[in-house]
Amino acid sequence: MRSVVVDTAQSGTWREYFNEVQRGVWQWFLVHRRIRALLVGLAALPVLVAAVSPWWQLYLRDSASWPHHVLFAVHKGVMPERGELVAFQLRQSYLDRVEPTGRPRPQLRGDTAWVKRVMGMPGDRVDVVGDDVLINGQVVAQGIGQDRFGVPLELARGRVLQAGEYYTLLPHPRSMDSRYYGAVSQADFIGVAIPLL
Repeated sequence: MRSVVVDTAQSGTWREYFNEVQRGVWQWFLVHRRIRALLVGLAALPVLVAAVSPWWQLYLRDSASWPHHVLFAVHKGVMPERGELVAFQLRQSYLDRVEPTGRPRPQLRGDTAWVKRVMGMPGDRVDVVGDDVLINGQVVAQGIGQDRFGVPLELARGRVLQAGEYYTLLPHPRSMDSRYYGAVSQADFIGVAIPLL
């Protein structure tokens, strides 16, 4: 068996060097308080997210139909009021309602979370007059006739919203929303969306 000889003079040098580096790092952190706070915050973020995940969810949106914000905090299980943003699961069944049916729409992915503004509530009357969409007699949106790929789009038929049905829109003229796929079921709501960035 081989024996290992440690030069105590050299190991003392390494210890001194390590202690000097450690002091330098701590001194740098003391001088750069903002960076220290950022690093501590980033280290705490996974713990915070895990702690609030039963009630809150972060949602990153990458759509041109809502260019104002890209990051939302979603308050899970909270029902939206008229005019509030809501996050919901856009089911493939909603997209299957878009007329004319059978047309390829590569920009649409079903069974994903979307954020839209609640404009129609249960009991509201939705009417379509020409290219105008009216809720309770007031124009809230207009149809565009075709999507950005030139594929024709028809407005969903007007009707009275039943219990648990909501009409969701965004102000962008090319937003794919209830104008085309109709009412969204309350059962698919995730919660109220609050813009962060």
